[in-house]
Amino acid sequence: MNEMTESKKTGSNRHVETYDSGYDGEIRSVRVPALALEIAANLLLPTGFDESKKYAAVVCGPPIGSCKEQTAGNIYGAALAKEGYVAIAFDASFQGESGGQPRFIELYEATLYYRTPRGAQPNGCTRALFSYPSKAVGWDAFNRAETLLTQPLLVAIGDVPGSFGAYRDGREIYGRAASKDKELVEIAGGTHYDLYDEKEAVTQILDRAIPFLAKHV
Repeated sequence: MNEMTESKKTGSNRHVETYDSGYDGEIRSVRVPALALEIAANLLLPTGFDESKKYAAVVCGPPIGSCKEQTAGNIYGAALAKEGYVAIAFDASFQGESGGQPRFIELYEATLYYRTPRGAQPNGCTRALFSYPSKAVGWDAFNRAETLLTQPLLVAIGDVPGSFGAYRDGREIYGRAASKDKELVEIAGGTHYDLYDEKEAVTQILDRAIPFLAKHV
């Protein structure tokens, strides 16, 4: 296992703007060595975190092309840290503060969201390579899900289909997964981007996700 190296402690510095104002835990910036580059991440710690104790941890992956400060950290990570988890929000390789080239591997539609005051963050992707979408469309994220995806699974989708395909994909992976314990959360009137940060949608998802994690983590 690669060693996680801490580059700095942010302490009470709110460089990550949290969704839940009730969260007042410490946020630490770390770097994780990978094969040829470093992965940047933020650790969102529960209030009163004690390094001598053990805590359940949840890895919060960002949307494709997004960064650890968007959605993964400032929305879901902060909410889970408030519930007592150590939340790890990371920048995928080639994105945010993580290493790797090329950059700007995001879909154009999403960059429009990241340019708005609602979605903007310092490390967010606001440009897109025109050569990338063909690679994204050709990637099968669900390959062999019927065999390999056996872990407990909770899928959240908005019931308003959009051009991104998340509604279709969510239903597909829920149906194909080999998981014995799986749940589908469908947000009435919700779009794909509402699930990123819209308060009512996020609250409904967390109301299902927190008991689900308590059962399985």
